[in-house]
Amino acid sequence: NNLAEKTTALLNPRYENDVQEIIIKNFNETIYLTKDDKLWNGRVGDNFFPVESSRIQSFIKELSKIITINLEAKDRSKLFADNEYSIYFEICLKNEQRTKINFLDDSFSSEYRYIFINNQKELYRMQNHLDAFILSMSSHWCDPFIIAQNTQEGKIDAKNIMQITYSDNFQAKSLNSNSKNFLNTIDNLLPLRHGTLYFEEDHEMNEDGKEVENHFTNKNNKNEKLCTISFECGNTYKQTINVFPFSNEQFLLDFEMENFLLEKKYAYNYKTFLSTWTFAKIIEALGSID
Repeated sequence: NNLAEKTTALLNPRYENDVQEIIIKNFNETIYLTKDDKLWNGRVGDNFFPVESSRIQSFIKELSKIITINLEAKDRSKLFADNEYSIYFEICLKNEQRTKINFLDDSFSSEYRYIFINNQKELYRMQNHLDAFILSMSSHWCDPFIIAQNTQEGKIDAKNIMQITYSDNFQAKSLNSNSKNFLNTIDNLLPLRHGTLYFEEDHEMNEDGKEVENHFTNKNNKNEKLCTISFECGNTYKQTINVFPFSNEQFLLDFEMENFLLEKKYAYNYKTFLSTWTFAKIIEALGSID
């Protein structure tokens, strides 16, 4: 076919810094990525989380690349029904201008994608260079670290943290920056990552497809906290992680961030899974706390 061909960018490169919101709807969920000043936050369901800024910037760079698209049909309705385009992303700029890119569902098995822009009738064909972003689950965007690195406080390293506190049903102990093993403990904790975001409907299933009862499906144990770990920084920022048992292979982390001097809690409210391996690494690193 000699399809009409043109070069364009899905996002005009001059507006890269003006993107205020990106909404991604794929097969599984709708993800809201919103810029607050220079900080990106994400929301899916009840989870409100810090977004890894480097991934947002990579996505925006891909959107602003000059690409070649081919006109497949002047009237898309003659080929596919509108309900076959359930995947889309939408970009909102500072001036509230919105652009919505709609994708045909079943074009995701080939090297190209069928798209239409906003409510235009024309159907275009383009290369599939955006798959890694538009098909990603929300956990792809969430800050991946146990000690979050993409909050209002910016990047946190060993020199920022002044104190670590650990408590469970049997003990409470802390380690401050003057302690002998403090820097080594922090260096062991900073690279550790959590797992995917937790949603209320996430339950473990057995081989027969039946739900396995765990501490979050057994209402009697729902508030049974295993331990709490907190990190306090010199700028009065505090991150608290409540750890709950979930299954034989996973724990559940509940994150809270606040400025304890100003008594200000940040709006983040998200839960993630944590592997037993990573939890063991956390406990090992905290072993130097007296």
